[in-house]
Amino acid sequence: MSRLTTKHRCAELGFGIRRDLWGQGLATEAARLIVDFGFQALGLHRVTAGHHPDNRASARVLHRLGMTREGRLRESLLAHGRWRDSIIYAVLEHEWARDATEQHFP
Repeated sequence: MSRLTTKHRCAELGFGIRRDLWGQGLATEAARLIVDFGFQALGLHRVTAGHHPDNRASARVLHRLGMTREGRLRESLLAHGRWRDSIIYAVLEHEWARDATEQHFP
């Protein structure tokens, strides 16, 4: 988890995969384990994640995790000297528990 707020039981998920390892399902599997750990071991209520609007691969990973797209933050990050938007997703503990057998661990 890249950011954890214990008072509010929230965390932010971030990930990066070397280009030569893309397309092997590594990001999805690792993110599943981390999110599951957050809900099961840390007692989180909410996990969020964001991606660049053009990053369709990250959007697919977050969708596979059962996250819901919540919106777009305009010019929320400064990267390489330019402001960029972020697409924000989240999953709640009751959604994760409900979907665990179907979606997360087929």
